[in-house]
Amino acid sequence: MAQISQRIVNESETEMRKGFYRTFFRTVTEVVNLCVAILAIVGLLVAVGFFKFQLEPELKLLKPAYAFDMSKLIAAFQANAPGVPVPAEWIALTNQLVNLRSVPTTEFSLRNPSLSLPFAFSKTISDSDSEKYVIKSSDPTDIFYQLGMAASPSNYSTAIPNFSSKRIDEERRTAVILPILFDEMALGQERGLEPGSHIEENPLLKLQALMPHTDHPQVGDIFRLAAVAEATFVYSIVSVANRSSEPIENIRVSIANSTFSGGVMLIGWSNIPQYVDAVEKNKNYHITVERLDPNQSIEIVFRGHKALHKTDIGIASAWTFDKIKVGIFVFATLLVALTIYFGDHLTAKVRNWQRSF
Repeated sequence: MAQISQRIVNESETEMRKGFYRTFFRTVTEVVNLCVAILAIVGLLVAVGFFKFQLEPELKLLKPAYAFDMSKLIAAFQANAPGVPVPAEWIALTNQLVNLRSVPTTEFSLRNPSLSLPFAFSKTISDSDSEKYVIKSSDPTDIFYQLGMAASPSNYSTAIPNFSSKRIDEERRTAVILPILFDEMALGQERGLEPGSHIEENPLLKLQALMPHTDHPQVGDIFRLAAVAEATFVYSIVSVANRSSEPIENIRVSIANSTFSGGVMLIGWSNIPQYVDAVEKNKNYHITVERLDPNQSIEIVFRGHKALHKTDIGIASAWTFDKIKVGIFVFATLLVALTIYFGDHLTAKVRNWQRSF
């Protein structure tokens, strides 16, 4: 009789253990199903753009650089401000192509590691032409550093390419000053202009202050203002950066060239290690960047008689999800599912805790 009773007790305990496991796994299954249901709803909201998990490159227009055909600019000044004497400093620059750049906050030096010297020219300058202007080190330490014999390069070595997206705007602008200078030299030779010097004050400010401002443009304004534009060359610098912790692939930058507002010409881009290709179709530019690594940027330079604005630029990239953000959201969804599932139990616990006080 005792053996029978013991067997009944053992069977009862076995059934209780089985019941516990069944209840536990049933609870886990229900929590997981609830979590999946919430994620499905969130997925639909992500698909329609309510939540944003896609990584996108940052598009920024840096302060442009300017060059002026002073002969044409003086003629435009006389046409727009008749009777006003031409500034004396302009007369000394006749038949020159001069440039205007704000003084960078960081000293321009080839040894400055913030610079990004490598630059891929589009059409205006060949590789052989650009190599003539590259300053090479003459210190033997650099030679043996390249050969693996010295532990570090000399102090006279050229800058190490830096494509970091953490550089400030002035550092990015400074990185493309040399290519812009090369293009200005080619532009001056093409137009028979003498190489000019650097000017401190933008001459367009004088013209803007002297020109009459009316509510309605006059027909004659078209030709007078067109003369100012023809004398001005604007170098627009488009910076595309990846500030995330994941690589962004297949980035496409499109520049629309409008016949009405004037066109621009692609000069080139910072020569990042990844593949970059540019196609011109119907005078519009389409630049494809294979990949931008985390915290990497690329600067693209255009020249025209106008400055580019963000409305002139289109940018798209392949779908890339921020893994950190997705992981945090999935974990938060699991917590929400647990809270909903055990809501009644938690509510009872809170009520008992309140009563105890």
